[in-house]
Amino acid sequence: MKIAYIFGATGTLGRLITINFLKNFDKLVLVSRSIDKLNQLKSECAIIYKTTIVECRAISFQRENLNKLTELFKKDFSRLEQITIINTLAKQNPLGVIWDNDLVEWYNTLDVNLTFNVALIQTAIRFAIANKIQTSIILFSGGGAAYARPCFSAYGISKTAVLRLVENTYQELSLNQYSGLIQINAIAPGSVKSQLTSEIIKAGKEVVGESAFIEAQTTMLQGGVEPEKVIKLVEFLSDRQRNQGISGRLIHVNEDYINYAKLANEINNSAQGLLRRVNYSCQKD
Repeated sequence: MKIAYIFGATGTLGRLITINFLKNFDKLVLVSRSIDKLNQLKSECAIIYKTTIVECRAISFQRENLNKLTELFKKDFSRLEQITIINTLAKQNPLGVIWDNDLVEWYNTLDVNLTFNVALIQTAIRFAIANKIQTSIILFSGGGAAYARPCFSAYGISKTAVLRLVENTYQELSLNQYSGLIQINAIAPGSVKSQLTSEIIKAGKEVVGESAFIEAQTTMLQGGVEPEKVIKLVEFLSDRQRNQGISGRLIHVNEDYINYAKLANEINNSAQGLLRRVNYSCQKD
């Protein structure tokens, strides 16, 4: 039985993935905060593709509720052949220069974007190892993860940490001979028309800066990255036969990841798709 867990299923990316994954899996488990929105999405799924089992599970993603992930996975893991875990959850605020940011909101953003991913990875890997289930974990990067992004410090820094989390986890899996069983990657989806984009426009260019404000306006007007690009990359990373075990990487939707797969062993032992420091180059007279 093939199953996919989609966290943040009622958000822009989560909903997109849910609708398009109906035909690829025997069962989808949709996870979000609102049971009403989840049930509405489930009803839409039933109309589109009736043969896939769809279950809804509402949980809060705050730190005090992370122990519920064990209960979430326990029901399914012992009966699976393959599992894909996709986390589209993201929190962006506070926006603006760091010295004006609300510190409590900063903590909350770190919890959603980073701490929850740590708990998710821990729980999924423990179950995968115990039950010897082929598992693919797919997380999402964001603007400011691979480069500085002024006025988005909480979001950018937490997403940067996610990339290091992905690489570290892959290295630990590899050192313990589990990389053949479990793979983990992060997707850079590009500019997507979403609630996060609306938040930027609402904050205004005085808070986020003119460049970010104009980019958000353009995304809202033109739609941003084509949804099909995101779907194709998620499908690729959830299919080990196609991706040849690429793991520990950040992959952008516009990159040539199909050909990356042909060099999977080489790439997994290289710095491609990883965060790296560029050394100083000082020439002497």
